[in-house]
Amino acid sequence: MLGRHSGRHAVQSRCESLGFTLSAADVDLVYHAVISLGEHRKAIADGDLRRIIERVRTPASPSSPGGGTGIAHVEAIGYGHGV
Repeated sequence: MLGRHSGRHAVQSRCESLGFTLSAADVDLVYHAVISLGEHRKAIADGDLRRIIERVRTPASPSSPGGGTGIAHVEAIGYGHGV
């Protein structure tokens, strides 16, 4: 199990034990995602790690919302007078 206090080496070792070989850049992205998820969960299971790796390995398409940044556009709707 990984968590928010896991180091890069622990993340890389766990990825390798699951059969994934990642570049240094991918390890860094996976590590940051694990830390971020660890802020909300006590532990990151193997299934969570697999989903993170899949997301890192699959680049967002430029036609997706947010222009490939992974951030969806959200438009504020209101009455127009601060209510």
